[in-house]
Amino acid sequence: MPILGFRDLASAQRLHPLWDLESMKKIELASGKTADAMLADVQTGLNIKNGEILSHPYYSGLFSITDEVFVESAVGGSRGVVEITDRTVMDPGGGNTTGHSVPIKTWGRAIGWSFMGLQKASQRKLDADVTAVMSDLGTHPQFRILRRFFLMAAEDVGDTSNASLPLANGTANTTKYIPMPNGEGKVFLNTHDHFLRVPTLNVSAVDAAINHLEEHGHKAPWDITASSNATDIAAWQAMANWRPPTFSEIHYMSLSTDRAKLSTTDFVQGFYEHAKGIARVWFNDRVPTNYFGVHKNYGVGSQMNPVRYRIDPITGFGYKIMPGQWLNQPQIYAAVATEYDAGIGEDRTNGVLTFVAGSGDYIDPVIGEG
Repeated sequence: MPILGFRDLASAQRLHPLWDLESMKKIELASGKTADAMLADVQTGLNIKNGEILSHPYYSGLFSITDEVFVESAVGGSRGVVEITDRTVMDPGGGNTTGHSVPIKTWGRAIGWSFMGLQKASQRKLDADVTAVMSDLGTHPQFRILRRFFLMAAEDVGDTSNASLPLANGTANTTKYIPMPNGEGKVFLNTHDHFLRVPTLNVSAVDAAINHLEEHGHKAPWDITASSNATDIAAWQAMANWRPPTFSEIHYMSLSTDRAKLSTTDFVQGFYEHAKGIARVWFNDRVPTNYFGVHKNYGVGSQMNPVRYRIDPITGFGYKIMPGQWLNQPQIYAAVATEYDAGIGEDRTNGVLTFVAGSGDYIDPVIGEG
């Protein structure tokens, strides 16, 4: 359980119940850390954490960064191409667009010590304080990105209701989104919906989700984000199209099933083989049971990735120690803050979300924040 409030002298000198006092006799917990040194440690940790989301093997392919408020999307509809002669006068025609907003909010986390608590605390305790802050700050962007990806509901931005729109969700919003025709002549209507509900997690359900993605020109390979619930994992692994990974530590004398060669299984636990390509499967603890999402990863920072991560152009990307006079005897206080939030990019077709629960409409999941 994290400590709420300042690291005071009492908490700094409190001994753990399993530390044997008889053998320890008498100890003094003193790190010798100064306030400046502690703040430097915090900023060093912030620099590392700020870079992690950009280099994460999975999350980095879900979003791109922007400092713009608005997203403008080209929408379908065409006058077509006509045959012309020397007497033909063609009517001019241009494209059409629609748009929505990307939200931004201020997020923060504080850490503090009393003067004597800082002087008397062990290095382990001080490291634990900094680690707790880094853990919170490192995981919060993941939560906001994944939450927006799975969310069908529109969200308010400032004083404008439903200004931040989800992926293509049919006629659920006032702003009608008509996906652009794909490169093979297929056209779509404003009823096109990428939020599905199916009765069973099986090959048919996964194929349906991938088909919705592929028909818009998002070609393989794809990424699948699925729940790490044990029942869900068993359902995935029972599918005929599931391809488990090979492990370098095991020497396979013969293989009765096809296996995928992966450079790492830290974030990808296997492949799903579709008729038109393969999808990497990642079991994510944040995703609740009976949900999965499919998207095309266009690479780190690509504007074609589904989620848009909006930052403030002045404060920039990532958490920083807020400027101010935070050193006030007998307490030392460090406030860390940033401005950002997640919305959907201009291509609202790059993502298909599925809820496995009988018939009915898709229901927004509760994405794990911790």
